Amino acid sequence: MNPSSFNISFTYSTDNARLLINLGYPAVSPVLLDIFACIQDFNWPIAKELTPFLISLGRKSLDIVKNIFLTNDAVWKYWVIQEVIARMQTSELEQFIPLLQNLNENLSAEDIKGEVHLAIEEDPYKTIRR
Repeated sequence: MNPSSFNISFTYSTDNARLLINLGYPAVSPVLLDIFACIQDFNWPIAKELTPFLISLGRKSLDIVKNIFLTNDAVWKYWVIQEVIARMQTSELEQFIPLLQNLNENLSAEDIKGEVHLAIEEDPYKTIRR
């Protein structure tokens, strides 16, 4: 089964989400950014379906998260921090500390407006203060 055959971007298809989750990593790596795109708005039903899977990836998603942090989409950054990174096991979350520190030190006006800094500060492990 080819993960790129699923239309997951900006849809509400929780059935396709479950199929992708069942394929697992690394099979879904070609569409991992698309999977992360499904949490750009955490009010979408597909976001809640995919988040536990994204959390479970831990450091395997580091490069994708780095690319997300380079976008101008403050809301997406907020949800990735709040719903994915902050919920990872400590050993996995620690891999994201440099990314979070860099983001926190280089917040754009849009990031501040989108409260990205608050998501970083609310991190239960207080990674920025280490």
